[in-house]
Amino acid sequence: MKLGLKKSNRVYRAYSRSNRTLDINSKDIRLILYGADNKQIMPINKFDSLDIAKVELKKSGNQLGLSLI
Repeated sequence: MKLGLKKSNRVYRAYSRSNRTLDINSKDIRLILYGADNKQIMPINKFDSLDIAKVELKKSGNQLGLSLI
């Protein structure tokens, strides 16, 4: 198993009664747990800042004894 970071960009679209669209953007960085075959297993945590995510990646990797991607 390994730990890695991945950027996430989700967009939600809503339509009002007058056919106007409202797009809602959600950008974040997620700490992902990967398997031995480098496939994503599950997200562990999400962050707004890349700097905070990198610090948490190193800290979690050391605590769990996992290698980093």
